Amino acid sequence: MRIDPPVADPTPTAAAGRGAARPGRSRPWTLLTHHAQMLLAVARQPDARIPDLAAVIGVTPRAALTLLQDLEDAGHLHRTRVGRRNRYTVHPESAVLGTGHGVRSVRQFLAAFGTVTADTVDTA
Repeated sequence: MRIDPPVADPTPTAAAGRGAARPGRSRPWTLLTHHAQMLLAVARQPDARIPDLAAVIGVTPRAALTLLQDLEDAGHLHRTRVGRRNRYTVHPESAVLGTGHGVRSVRQFLAAFGTVTADTVDTA
């Protein structure tokens, strides 16, 4: 079964994969963390601009930049400057924290969502 990340939509509750907001809460919840959603988005679109990645997961561009930096600091991806843009390469063998779910590497995580491709991951 393939599960796609939420798509950009101006109404937060209309985005695929998001739960409805409870009374008294202004934001709906998501099953995957923003870090997980960002990793999936980068694996699918390694040349995407930060505002585009932010729109896909429903955060501000500044928050997207922070998420990308966190993932880079953790060794899950690498940023390469190409002209005025960035290209992100996912490191599939980097370890995923928390082993209670059976996923031990980024490759296994991406495979669970059908996102492992030769052009978006570092095969070295």
